[in-house]
Amino acid sequence: MKKLLLLATLLAVTLAAQEPKRYIQRVYDVKYADVKELSNVLSTDGLGVRFNEHFKTISLYGSAETVAAAEELIKRFDTQRPGVRASNRNVELTCYILIAAPKGSAGEAVPTDLDPVVKQLKSAFGYSDFRLLDSAFIRAQEGNSIASEGNTSAPNPDMPSLQGRYNFRVSRGVRIAPDEKGMRIRLDGFIFGLKLPVAAGQYTDVGFNTDIDIREGQKVVVGKAKGDASAGAYILVLSARVVD
Repeated sequence: MKKLLLLATLLAVTLAAQEPKRYIQRVYDVKYADVKELSNVLSTDGLGVRFNEHFKTISLYGSAETVAAAEELIKRFDTQRPGVRASNRNVELTCYILIAAPKGSAGEAVPTDLDPVVKQLKSAFGYSDFRLLDSAFIRAQEGNSIASEGNTSAPNPDMPSLQGRYNFRVSRGVRIAPDEKGMRIRLDGFIFGLKLPVAAGQYTDVGFNTDIDIREGQKVVVGKAKGDASAGAYILVLSARVVD
């Protein structure tokens, strides 16, 4: 009898071990958290995580246990944090487009408040000559996208009558959040494009796209795009502040 009981127990354990796990799929609406950042928190082995920033949803696929654990994390982190205002605020962005060259072809005409940035750029990239090609002031509302464009001064001193043209876009909106040192402004889906004249009626395009975090009051070097050999490179610097 004891042998039969032992055999039955072993058989039950074996069948339980062979029973396939039950996989389920769940979709959750995200009210307060950033869906992309929240999905990074949820990502783990054995759990499929997909997010949709437009609809603010997260989709989970995995075993019932892993999905249940992820659901608890969503409840924990998808909360309205103290200090974050629900109403939309305004953000003022200042954009500086600089031309940098190894020597002598750009000029040293930059605003004095950019001196610390220029000093860092000289050390980081080896350029010694800088000129402010243009600057733009943009006002945007929290949660909204941004689109702005305009003409620059002539980027090539050999063609003083030919202007460049720039455009800025923030395709997925502006967000504001407090951090340990003040306010942080995030530009999701930032795109910068610059159309440069190379001859009468001929242009070349440079630019970049990225997500950007700017702490209020700081000047951030967003990116560097290589131009023609004479101009060196084009560098974009941003600063931002929150306006109630």
